[in-house]
Amino acid sequence: MIAATVIRPETVTTRTGIRFGLVDHAPLLLEGTLGMADPNACVLLKRDLAVVMSAEALFTLTDLCGLGTDEAVTSAVRTATAVTRAAVRAIA
Repeated sequence: MIAATVIRPETVTTRTGIRFGLVDHAPLLLEGTLGMADPNACVLLKRDLAVVMSAEALFTLTDLCGLGTDEAVTSAVRTATAVTRAAVRAIA
């Protein structure tokens, strides 16, 4: 996917982004629950979570850090949780 993005950037919007359903959902929960005062906070949280949920992040955890698939997912979830908690603290 990364190579395709570099070589054929026009195809970026045609690829599926299943994980982005979750990335889109998290800021909506915070917005509804906390009534975020800063509308930009949702945008920033979505970008932060997009990095955590990227395929490249999981490849790094499995290939370079030597984690198994389940461990890599657990690590990504832990990081996403930490990012979300930090966002909540920043707006609370």
